[in-house]
Amino acid sequence: MQKDKVARSWVSIFLIAWGVFLILEGFKITRFGSPASDMPYWLISIAGLAICCASILVLLKEEASRWRDLMAGIVTALMGTMSAWVALFSSESNIDSNISMLSGMLDIPIGRIMFGIGALVCYLITIYALKLFYKKSTNT
Repeated sequence: MQKDKVARSWVSIFLIAWGVFLILEGFKITRFGSPASDMPYWLISIAGLAICCASILVLLKEEASRWRDLMAGIVTALMGTMSAWVALFSSESNIDSNISMLSGMLDIPIGRIMFGIGALVCYLITIYALKLFYKKSTNT
């Protein structure tokens, strides 16, 4: 049991550091690479923030379940934002599938639809998690 907590702590520390690194990359404080040509830097910061929030979520204890609900809502909202950006604004050259039966004309619309469905699912999970958080916070 104790080894599990230590392992979770080390993984969370690593993920927080990774998320902070991505946030710094998004704010152009560090420069270890460059994003795709049409991808905005704020999207990298959103990804880093999602990773930081997810690692904090791993560290939260079961007794803090309403805070876990809030963090889950934040993480899924951030992931939905990234997916919605890809669905709506990403260039066509960045959307490609590995299904050889599909032509290029079908590749792009199917990719945008799938990313859009992913964003919608993330936002629905966010609404549910925030509803749970609100319900638990009014009960205490």
